[in-house]
Amino acid sequence: MSIDIVTEILAAHADQLNMGKPVAAGDFLAAFPNRQDDLVPLLDIASRVKRTLKPVKPEPAFRARLRDGLLMAAHHQQAHQILVEKRAEPRLGWLLGAAALGSAAGLIAVVWHARSQGHKASVAVAQSPSAE
Repeated sequence: MSIDIVTEILAAHADQLNMGKPVAAGDFLAAFPNRQDDLVPLLDIASRVKRTLKPVKPEPAFRARLRDGLLMAAHHQQAHQILVEKRAEPRLGWLLGAAALGSAAGLIAVVWHARSQGHKASVAVAQSPSAE
C-alpha cells in the first residue's frame, strides 16, 4: 500500500475524530481488507491520541505578545534582507564612473602615442639631410 493512501485514510479518520463523531475503524478498513494488519494499529493509535489530548486555548495576553513578537521578527528579517540586497548590488554610479575613467585613460593614451609618433616623425623630417 502506498504511503499516500495510508495518509489519506489516516487524514479522513482524524477528520472524523475532530468532528466529535463516533468512528468505527471497520468503516475505514472495509475499502482495504488486505491491509488491515497495517491500518488497525495506526487507527487505534490515532483514536487513543485523540482521547488523550485536550484542546488548549491560550490567554489573550499571550496571543497579543506572540503576535507582537512575530511581527517584530518579520520586520527585522525584512530589514536584514533589504540591507543584504543593497550590499550585494554593485553601485551603478561607481561602475559607470570606472568605465568612463577607463575610456578616458585609453583615449588619452592613444592621443599621446599618436602625438609622440607624429612629433618623432616631424623631428626626423627636420633633421634629415634631404630637408636642407
